[in-house]
Amino acid sequence: MQKKTYFKNKEGLKLCGVLSDPTNDKSKPIVVVCHGDFSSKDSKAYVEIEKALNEKNISTFRFDFSGFGESEGNVENLTVSQGVRDIESAIEFLKASGYSKIGLLGASFGGVASIMVASKSSDLFVLVLKSPVIDYPQNELRFRGEVRMENWQKLGYIEHTSRDGRVSRRNYSFVEDFKNNNTFEVGEKIKAPTIILVGDQDPHVTIKEAQKFSSLLENYKLEIFSGADHHFSKPQDFQKMIQNVVDFVASYK
Repeated sequence: MQKKTYFKNKEGLKLCGVLSDPTNDKSKPIVVVCHGDFSSKDSKAYVEIEKALNEKNISTFRFDFSGFGESEGNVENLTVSQGVRDIESAIEFLKASGYSKIGLLGASFGGVASIMVASKSSDLFVLVLKSPVIDYPQNELRFRGEVRMENWQKLGYIEHTSRDGRVSRRNYSFVEDFKNNNTFEVGEKIKAPTIILVGDQDPHVTIKEAQKFSSLLENYKLEIFSGADHHFSKPQDFQKMIQNVVDFVASYK
């Protein structure tokens, strides 16, 4: 059963999600799928992950963060803290719907927000991190450089052109919020079994950062893909990434 559904976040905005439950049994595991920045629940990776997990009788709930896809909100106002609240609202929605064995899969921005959620949760059955931007302050500095970061602060916003050519703004509050979401400060609090999937050619997360963060975890598996980029763009990397996700989640179902 696949069903598009809506729920409200803590700010009262209507968020859109796709619930895919091949078992129609709410006692079975379900994974909340959290997309990356300037992406959506309907990106190829998340649809393919949904399909692969469903084939193993693992339900999924992929949703759009506020301001993205079919969800209400403004992308200008996004912060990691807002992402955290959106994920928490998705989990609350699933629990109210009768699901109890809930896991998280977060990619890139969604990975960082998922880390923060997992650090405050005691009942997630798994945490899957696909190319998580573990050190966001360093990522932004690497990506934009000091001058652009200074101009972003002075102007109060920066313009971003997405891969499909759309131009949007991002407020500097995105950067200011980093101090509230330091992944290295919360790693030791994560109790859920965790897998981290990163490519050694990913410009947004270094292997050193992934190793530093994973060393803080109680129960983890770090998979480093030689030659892979942030999106696992090569077909062989993409399929291997999905297989790793499925195998890991299925081992705890």
